[in-house]
Amino acid sequence: LSQAERVIDQITRSNTKYSLDIETSFDSVYQSSLLCIGLAYEDQAICIPWSGNYWKSDEPQVIQAIWDLLTMSKPVVQNGLFDLLFFYLVGFPLTNPAFDTMLAHHLMFAELPHDLGFLTSIYTNMPYFKDEGKGDPKLAAIPREQLWLYNIKDCVSTLDCSVELESELVEFGLKDFYYQRVLPMVPVLIQMMAQGLRFDQAKADSLIKPLEFEMSALLAVMRSFVQDPNFSPLSPKQLGKILYETFKMPVLKRTATKQPSTDEDTLTKLLAKFPTNPLLEGVVKYRG
Repeated sequence: LSQAERVIDQITRSNTKYSLDIETSFDSVYQSSLLCIGLAYEDQAICIPWSGNYWKSDEPQVIQAIWDLLTMSKPVVQNGLFDLLFFYLVGFPLTNPAFDTMLAHHLMFAELPHDLGFLTSIYTNMPYFKDEGKGDPKLAAIPREQLWLYNIKDCVSTLDCSVELESELVEFGLKDFYYQRVLPMVPVLIQMMAQGLRFDQAKADSLIKPLEFEMSALLAVMRSFVQDPNFSPLSPKQLGKILYETFKMPVLKRTATKQPSTDEDTLTKLLAKFPTNPLLEGVVKYRG
């Protein structure tokens, strides 16, 4: 207990940049129990165990220490919409991260993976370690010491990645946008995920009904045109046979199995070539 309190006190008093990561029993934040909490700062890191009544009578003091930490100092996180949402769901104050490595990387490199394993391989010299956190079937099943070390590695790599990513934000001219537009959305999204959104089922039904009628009428027209009461515009096999065998349309692209393609891009290009074909027009609209 004294070690955990000392570390947290040092972070809050010195306003040191630190990372936070939690390990939970399930991937779903809404169904998980907390296994441990990791913190990394400067060249140090600590894992605070939580499962199995680890702290016994000291648990209230540990909770208070974590509460003070999140209230007084913002953490660096990887996908804070999980970790910080978990704390919010169990009654902790809503926290806005100091930095989120996943969001920063997504802002600059939307086409790439954003998981911590990938970021660690790009921005640090740490050997790959994410396999160490694979339990059978979940994290709760692996040995405690292995879980705690895995948690610490998550924290250290997150903190190291944040340094490099912040430099790249400056290089890309996105630092102000990130801090003024991206990060402030985190607490808003956390509240939305925790509380949900109002949904008017009656209004939704009133909007869906005319669309269903329109789709049914469109399907009837297409079936009449191809003279097949069982025709489905969603069937690549049926559609391909009609387009390429019945109407003898040119094959613009083939699938991996060498069949003529009926994907959206191909249908759009065929419609541009044959704008008066009612089947093509109907299928594009139906699928859209």
